[in-house]
Amino acid sequence: MSKVIDFNAREFKQDKSFYDGFGERVFLTTALGNTVEAWEIGDTYSMGTRIVCEKRLEKNTDYLFRFAMTGGIKDLSMRGSVISKAVLYGLDGFETEEEAWEERLTFSLEESRLRPVLSKRDRTGLLRVFELPFHTGEQENWRIVFTVVGIPAQIFPAEDCAAYGQLEDLSYDAWLLERKAEQEKEKDLEVERQMKKNSFLWPENVRSAEKDEDTETV
Repeated sequence: MSKVIDFNAREFKQDKSFYDGFGERVFLTTALGNTVEAWEIGDTYSMGTRIVCEKRLEKNTDYLFRFAMTGGIKDLSMRGSVISKAVLYGLDGFETEEEAWEERLTFSLEESRLRPVLSKRDRTGLLRVFELPFHTGEQENWRIVFTVVGIPAQIFPAEDCAAYGQLEDLSYDAWLLERKAEQEKEKDLEVERQMKKNSFLWPENVRSAEKDEDTETV
């Protein structure tokens, strides 16, 4: 059975050498009403944000790195490409950091590229829980990295899956369809508002106004 590594916000530090985007360790209340410490990273304006954690693990052991995430997905209003990923890699036995990085394990978290173990509706829209499997081999010292570019995300400890039973299941694809429907509705309402606002410029209204002016002149 795999050993579980739960996300711990205190173990992560922001990598200021990576564009120095927005990143802050905060307390927040989850959809289950629990207050947890989390990292809020990234926004739609800065180039990117990266947080890093180093851990000493057992050799030749299977692990699951477990965390919950809100955000980290591209909304329809966002322009351009986005990045949301977790990277794990061992540090032992390499002469340079670049060599260690080349052996990294990369997990893409944006959109539906990697299936979460749980995906639910919460007040932010979409809550996902991930369990990332990896085997340490001969590596004891490991680095865990979260990177986001052009997109905000909140990362925090996950509860047991059973604890989320009261929340409605919602996949990314279903959430996206809902957002598209909401956007279309917003567009229709905006068109209606503009039509009402500019109704005095419509030909029939102009003719009516001209007729009223002629009547007053007579």
